Amino acid sequence: MKMITLIRHAKTETYSPKGTDFDRRLNKRGREEARLIADFFSKKDLKNALFISSPAKRALQTAQLLAEELKYPTEQIQIENDIYHDPAYENLLQLIHHAPAQTDRLFLFGHNPSISGLADYLVGNYHPALPPAGVVSIGAGDSWRSFQPGNGQILYLDFPMKHKDYSDIEAEIHSEITQDLMHNMRLTFEKYADLSSPKMAAALYDHAKAITDRYLKSVPNWYKLRIRQKELQRKS
Repeated sequence: MKMITLIRHAKTETYSPKGTDFDRRLNKRGREEARLIADFFSKKDLKNALFISSPAKRALQTAQLLAEELKYPTEQIQIENDIYHDPAYENLLQLIHHAPAQTDRLFLFGHNPSISGLADYLVGNYHPALPPAGVVSIGAGDSWRSFQPGNGQILYLDFPMKHKDYSDIEAEIHSEITQDLMHNMRLTFEKYADLSSPKMAAALYDHAKAITDRYLKSVPNWYKLRIRQKELQRKS
């Protein structure tokens, strides 16, 4: 089966020194993410593989860093201007159709929204937008012309953030909210009951913890943002 692996470039600087979108480079986190993508693949994935990248600096850097990690010759990375300048799905599909017959796997490095849109175009029911350094592999038939709108099959989906261990940060956020709740609950309920006994203190903690659990499940986007803020604070 032929396979195409779509990779969105890793995290970038907000502005390039030249002030152009085309020249935006990977930032430190992006360079780390680009290297982490290598853990998603093995050497056998590179057998008869071809790397094709957008000419934009951030996409090409992602391709080059991944190539270095996987020992793929960086000079063999093919640059395709349409991936950046004219990323219509029909153009990208033609790029796939004209891949060398001896190639079994294409690695295509590009940008949102076109890279995620191409996944949806090929699969028909792929809706999530790929995050920075996100990877989705799609298979079809035994020739590159087997790839047609809606007939692809997702074989693999991954991204670096999925593998980070945030358990200590999550525990810190959970504890902060629980302690705040306990403080405010104590101020309210001490008017009506003696809260000095260990039994009452344990009950207060159990209630505050349960409320925190329900709250964090109800605000997943805020929770992810708070984790990221904590992570940045620790690095600063």
